[in-house]
Amino acid sequence: MALALAVVAALVWGPPPVLAQGTGTVRYVDLPQAQRIAVIDGLVKQGAHAQAQWLLSNSYFDEGELGYVAALLQAQVFRATGRPGQAEALLRRILAERPDYRLVRVELAGLMAETGRRRAALHHLRSLSDSAADPGERATFENLIDRVESDRPVRVSGFLGLLGDSNINSGTDARVIRLLGLPFAINEGARRNSGRGLRFGATVIAEQGVGPATRAYAAGRVTFDEYEGRAFDRRVVDLRFGLKHRTARGQLGAELLFDRGWWGGAGHDRAGGLRLTARHALRPRLIFAAELEGLTRRYDGLPAATREVRRAELRLERHFGAERQAWIELGFGRETVEARPHTGFDQRRLELGGQTDLPGGFSTRLRLARTWEEYHADFPGRAAARSDRRDELSVSLWKRDLSVAGFSPRLTVTGIRQHSNVVLYAYDRVETAVTFTRGF
Repeated sequence: MALALAVVAALVWGPPPVLAQGTGTVRYVDLPQAQRIAVIDGLVKQGAHAQAQWLLSNSYFDEGELGYVAALLQAQVFRATGRPGQAEALLRRILAERPDYRLVRVELAGLMAETGRRRAALHHLRSLSDSAADPGERATFENLIDRVESDRPVRVSGFLGLLGDSNINSGTDARVIRLLGLPFAINEGARRNSGRGLRFGATVIAEQGVGPATRAYAAGRVTFDEYEGRAFDRRVVDLRFGLKHRTARGQLGAELLFDRGWWGGAGHDRAGGLRLTARHALRPRLIFAAELEGLTRRYDGLPAATREVRRAELRLERHFGAERQAWIELGFGRETVEARPHTGFDQRRLELGGQTDLPGGFSTRLRLARTWEEYHADFPGRAAARSDRRDELSVSLWKRDLSVAGFSPRLTVTGIRQHSNVVLYAYDRVETAVTFTRGF
C-alpha cells in the first residue's frame, strides 16, 4: 500500500500557520501540496520539530510522490526527537515500496551510524557511492563514508558460521583409483570424514587518516574451525597493514599480508605477500575493479612444498540503483612449487553474479562460477598432468533488518561439481552455511 498519507498522533495542537507571501498573507491550508511539503521541510531544517509534527499529523498528500516525501520528513522528525526505532521502521517501509529512493537510504545510513551499526551504515553508503549518477554525487557519499569511518577509528566485529563436511581433497566421491592401470582402493581417511563443523572468530580494524584522501589501517583476524574430526580443526591468524587512497572516481589500495595456520593442533603453514587494488568509475554506475596479489606460502617441516602464488582479478560492475547490481569477473592465477611441479598449476576463472533487494526487507545474491586448473607436470603414477574443471552455483539470502542477539544471519547454499582426469579429485558437493556477523 503506497504511503500516500503520513499520519501519526499529534504531539502539539494548534492553529495552522499563516505565511507571508509577497505583500499579503496566505494560510497553510490554502497552499498546494508541493508548497505544504516545502513548508514542513523548512521547519524540519530549522529544528521546529513540534510544529512540523503537527502539520504532518494533519496533512494529506496524494499527488505524485509527495506521500513518500512526507513519510521521509516524518522519519526525520522521529529521529530528531529521540525515537530511532520508529524512524527506522518508517524508513524501511518506504524502501520496501521505493527501493530506489536514495535520500531515504542516506537517512537510514545516518540513523544506523548514530545507533552504533556503522558496518550496516557503510554498506548503504557504498551502495549509493557505486550507483551515483555523477562524480559530484559520488564524492558526497565518499565524504560521508570517511566521516563514518573516522568517528570510530577502531572497529571490532565477530562472526559465527556452520561448516559442511570436507577434507584436504575437498571430499572425493571415488572409492577406487587407477595408477599405472592398476586399481587401488582409497582409504576412508582420504574421503569425506571431517564431520560437520563450526567456524567462529573476530576481526579488529584500526584506521587513521594521513591526508585529506588517504587512510592507513591495520587489521587482524583470528579464525577457529572446529570439526567433529579433531584432525581437521584449524586455527588461522591473519594480519594486514595497508594504505587506501580515494580518487575522484574510485580508490587505490596497497596492503601487506601475513597469515599463520595450525591444523589439528600443530603448526601447518605461514605466508607473506602484497596485494594491490583499484576501483574506478568508468562512467556513472559502471565500476571497474582490479586486484593483484603475490605471496609465498611455506609449510612447516616441508621446505620442498614452498608455494609461490600469483593472482589477478578483473571485475566489471553495473549498478541499477543502490538496491540492485550485476557483475562479471575474470580471474587468473599461477601457483608454482619448484620441488613438486605436479602440485603447481595455472588457473582461469569466470564468474557471473547479481545482487538485489527483495520485498519485505530481504536481499539475495546469486553467483555462478567456472574454474579451470591445468597442472605443470605429470601426476604421480599417470602419464599425464592433472586437469580440473570446477563449477559452482551459490545463492545467499538475508534480511537486512534482522538480528539475533545482535548478530546478523545470512544463509548461503553452494553446489560444487568438480571434474578431473584424476578420479581422486572428482566430486560433487552441496554446502549449506549459516553465518552470523556482529559489530561491536
